[in-house]
Amino acid sequence: MGDATNNQTNVNSLREKRAARELQNAGGKGGKADKTKLLVTCLGMSNYKVGWKGVGRITWMYSPGHFYMQVQGDRDTRQFEGMMGKLQEHMTEGKDDVSTHWNKGQVVAAKWTDNCWYRGQVVNNKGGKMEIFFVDFGNTEKVEQGDVTGLPAEFGQMDCQAVRVGLARVEGDWDTVGDKLAKYFNMETYKVEVVSAKDKDGTFLVQLYGGDIGRGMVKDKVARSREESGEKGEGKKGRKGRKEKDVSSDSDARSENSQGKGSKGEKMVRSESVQDKLGKTERQRKAGKLFTAGDFPAIPSTVHVGTTVTGLVSHCNSWREFWLQPQSGLAIEMRDKLNEEQEDGMLLGKVVKSIEIGECCLACWDSVWYRATVTEKKDGGLVRVQFVDFGNSKTLSLGDVRDGDFALYETGPAALRCKLDNKVENFERVLEGQEFKVTVRVRSFKENIFTVKLEKEKKGKNKKGKKERSESGGELGGGARLEVTVVHVERVDRVWVVPKDRFPELEKMMVELASWLEEEQNKVHVDKVEVDMLCCVEFSEDGEMYRCRVVGVEEGVAEVEYIDYGNCEEVEVGDILELPQRFRDLEPAGVVVRVRGASLAMDGEKQRKRLETALGGERVSLLVENGEGVFWSEGEKVELGKALKFKEETVNMFQLAGSPRVDCIVSYAEAETVWLVSKELQSALDRLMEKLQDKAKGQGKAGRVVVGDLVIARFSQDKSFYRAKVMKVMGHRVEVHYIDFGNKEVVEVGGLKVLPQEFRLHPGYAMQGVVDNTGDCRMLGPGEVMDLVGVAKQVTAELVQPRGGVVRLYLGGERVGCQPLAQGAGLKLPSTRLRLGEVWLGLITTASSQGMAVQNIMAAAGVTASLGMCEKEVVRVVVGSVYIQDTEGGPRRVVVQEAGRGQISLCAMDSQQIETVPVSTALYSCLPRQHSTPPAAITCASLTTKTKDRYQVPGRLMLVSVSNNSLKLVETNWKISASFSSEKLAPSPLNFPLLFTQDPTLLSITKHTTLLSIQLPLISWSSCLLSQVRDLVVQAGLQVVFHPGSIVSRTYSIVELPDILSKLDLFATTGLPPAVTAVSTKLSFLQSFTEDRQDPDHTQQVTGGDQTTVTVHPTLPSHQTTVTVHPTLPSLLVVTDTDCQYHVVAVAGTVAALRYGDRPGNTLPHSDTTQQALLTNTAVGDLCLYTDGITDHRAVVTDISEEHSDVWLVDTGVAVVCDPTELFTIPTNLCTQPPAVFTVNIRGSHSLVAGDDITGKVTVADSGLELLLG
Repeated sequence: MGDATNNQTNVNSLREKRAARELQNAGGKGGKADKTKLLVTCLGMSNYKVGWKGVGRITWMYSPGHFYMQVQGDRDTRQFEGMMGKLQEHMTEGKDDVSTHWNKGQVVAAKWTDNCWYRGQVVNNKGGKMEIFFVDFGNTEKVEQGDVTGLPAEFGQMDCQAVRVGLARVEGDWDTVGDKLAKYFNMETYKVEVVSAKDKDGTFLVQLYGGDIGRGMVKDKVARSREESGEKGEGKKGRKGRKEKDVSSDSDARSENSQGKGSKGEKMVRSESVQDKLGKTERQRKAGKLFTAGDFPAIPSTVHVGTTVTGLVSHCNSWREFWLQPQSGLAIEMRDKLNEEQEDGMLLGKVVKSIEIGECCLACWDSVWYRATVTEKKDGGLVRVQFVDFGNSKTLSLGDVRDGDFALYETGPAALRCKLDNKVENFERVLEGQEFKVTVRVRSFKENIFTVKLEKEKKGKNKKGKKERSESGGELGGGARLEVTVVHVERVDRVWVVPKDRFPELEKMMVELASWLEEEQNKVHVDKVEVDMLCCVEFSEDGEMYRCRVVGVEEGVAEVEYIDYGNCEEVEVGDILELPQRFRDLEPAGVVVRVRGASLAMDGEKQRKRLETALGGERVSLLVENGEGVFWSEGEKVELGKALKFKEETVNMFQLAGSPRVDCIVSYAEAETVWLVSKELQSALDRLMEKLQDKAKGQGKAGRVVVGDLVIARFSQDKSFYRAKVMKVMGHRVEVHYIDFGNKEVVEVGGLKVLPQEFRLHPGYAMQGVVDNTGDCRMLGPGEVMDLVGVAKQVTAELVQPRGGVVRLYLGGERVGCQPLAQGAGLKLPSTRLRLGEVWLGLITTASSQGMAVQNIMAAAGVTASLGMCEKEVVRVVVGSVYIQDTEGGPRRVVVQEAGRGQISLCAMDSQQIETVPVSTALYSCLPRQHSTPPAAITCASLTTKTKDRYQVPGRLMLVSVSNNSLKLVETNWKISASFSSEKLAPSPLNFPLLFTQDPTLLSITKHTTLLSIQLPLISWSSCLLSQVRDLVVQAGLQVVFHPGSIVSRTYSIVELPDILSKLDLFATTGLPPAVTAVSTKLSFLQSFTEDRQDPDHTQQVTGGDQTTVTVHPTLPSHQTTVTVHPTLPSLLVVTDTDCQYHVVAVAGTVAALRYGDRPGNTLPHSDTTQQALLTNTAVGDLCLYTDGITDHRAVVTDISEEHSDVWLVDTGVAVVCDPTELFTIPTNLCTQPPAVFTVNIRGSHSLVAGDDITGKVTVADSGLELLLG
């Protein structure tokens, strides 16, 4: 505040001259001897009574019995940070006393390796270096004598901030537990309770979180419990033992912290945090306060706090809770986009079968679709959702909820949850009178709700009698350049200026205000401090009085904004004075201006200082256009690229957070190397990406590029634009590194675009780190790491070695590591070759949200055959090496990923499946020729946003083709149609055209169904038995056998259908066969079977049970009866007691499905099922639409399971076992015709078969309809 320029004629000089005068009066005319008298000789120590409770943070940890905490309140923290900032400024001007004879215990100021100064105390002064105990943090370090000086008296007023504490009621051998302690002490702050007074060593015994930390350590056997009475009665011997251990710990800490707990990087981060958090605005920004609505992008509270917002109240519960739309047009635009007519229907997505709390979705209410998030799950398939763009909530069924296109959820909520700072009577009526349009001043943000003050309607003047001040420069200068002085840099994109022509008036007002308040009777304290009131406050840095406005009050402390300069400060309520009316009438001199082109720039203390310097010249002018300002200094336009330049290529998220532990996400992983993006920066990265997509469309080509250039590159997978750095130039292609995520890619030079200057002002958001895999940690397999990246799971990263970028990762409180796949004995696995235009059959073996593993089944069969011929030699396991494992399904190649805790983690090379086996499992050596065979499985990420294609189910067969830059996977659509006969089966090869072709045109054919007809014996069949036949038929057609564990072997003999049936022993069964154990792994890639149902009981249930009702109406002729198959369909009129011609559609035992001989069957045209919704929450008795890929059928569900659905086709009388994904909701226009067939019980013996045309008589019996043959 007031240090942006050295101009002696501006208002800043007033403060500078006053501060210089006070400093001169305090220091006198003495020289070095006078300054020495003002040095600190001792520092106070904080004392806490037993039972004291508060919040603290650990600043240095030697052991749970000896560590240091800062436990002061928020106000003390602010004072300490302010003192540290002043100490840095003071030391840059010159040291007060440099001596070579420092005594033990003397208070000093010492500079550490980060070039920052700290308060300290001399521990030892022997040799070339001095041992200094840093009293505000608790660590002891060796410092050069030239980096030690006397501590000025003004910095000795605060007590030592580091309090020595020990964890109560626990004890242990802390030197042996090592890294096991990390998960208990990885939080930013702790709830602290003092349970014993300070002992002779100066240690307070404390409980953290009411003792939960200690109890957790005891439960995990990291520590031992110690009775409270024993602690309080601890004698000299016990204290002596603990003291000796503490001294040992101190010694260990001073010897370069070899354990990694207090590394130099950790201290550097701590020191950086002191510099980075000097201002309240910066501290609020780094606090990470975000407005959230489920999984939608969070909105930083700093965007709105302190600003005036005009918008529409979209929903109101009371003055304590309502939703405000700052940009109402955004909500309307999003709603209209969802409800406009769509050709493909992909925007709304599909109906969800289940959804979790917090998930983003689209919800239909009152026939209108809205963006929503789930807030509660209820019984009966109901969920409560909140419409994030309007704020209201409704309870809906899952049928009214869809997953939607992912792009719909990239924009944050359009409605903000708010409450008024004071009660307003009849608030709803007030809103109605203003047509729900309000203007509010956003005061604060807490617990996910903004506290706002309702602004009354104003006409040029506000209630204080002055004009409203523009929040963004307004019409400052009237479109012309105006000479100004920059008085405060709030952020790099937001600065405060005072027009030069306002300085005489401001100077005069300041002098008059100072003269007025020199009289004691004029210093009137404010009785009741209220938000938005104008007042007068003494500025802490120069002791002068300034006009200010109260912007917040809480617990006796008020936050004030100096209206003539723009900066803020917190003061005691009792220090606020009334501002005379004549000083209220003057309009504030300070005006806030948004800096054009700086909205995406990195906002740090260094950047603000540089901008302050660039805008601190004698002649500074400003041009405001469209609310954004452009500055000139000394006649030249200020180049932001120079003013806000940075040396770092990527953000150091640990320095930014001021902590060695940061919550983040893994944006990319490559073996043990990971790229991390801080959760605090995620919203800023999202904002940058959103602007980049719009900006890139109009950017020109980059042309010729060289290594190191920053460009815009389009990522091949999602086709989005990203910031990238050129790493290698290879003719017309270049390798680029995506600096905000970490991955690399080779792209065409012609696809690169020029990166605008405003996008160059922030280093890469992704920080590279190497995961520390040493010690006790759970190793993550490739699939787990892929899932970690894909779903953006939050992890905690702990900086271990700053120079090498070594970090430790914690997932859910558990330490994890990332082991590189197969890097043992200096060998690497050969790469799988993908030939352009090649087509092969793949089996999905693993699948996650990020990608999947696809196995080339023919290549896998070849690997299995080669492994079966090797000699077996058991060898000792080495992590990262390749071995052969014998399994129930056969031999397979595996890579050892982790060994320990009595278990071995294995990754199968040819399926990418992860398995944990006992350490006693025998593993055999893998010969070089077996090792050199490329893996049969490859991992790939889905390029599509379609949910059906993105999340594939393991076990499905896919046709895979290799294109220029990706793989194309097309799901096979094979079906087996079975007919049943009592005739003996004739041996014949299975003629099933599965694939075995390299013709790429096959992929366009697979959209149609490949059908194989087989003849089965006339016995009782079940779905389980038919599934086994299906699997064996497919295996015979492929000439392979699928074994458990995704192991594939070849069969060299021709398998015929009788051979398959002989394995099932079908003819030894009578009646319905029991469940038969599958002879091979069950596959799910065939979607359905079509059968002529041979289950009489089941058919009777379908046609004569709950689904069919025979009714004799008194109004109908005596020879007519109505048959109701389903309540939704019209009843079928059946002639009874009269001979009629019938066509036998199907026969099952003594039950037949008939159609009148002179009536054609109901045929439905094949429709585009992509326009139909899948049948959800399917239940027995549902009427639906079934499609076999060629024809649509009306069907009734007769049985349902997780994998299959049994349906009865009401127009053909055929029972079908199908995949649930083949059932769709039936349009109402297809429900106007009655069923084409009905079922009857055949009386007496018969020889009817499907296809017969007969003459018979249908009668009504107690069991239903009966057929009497003529």
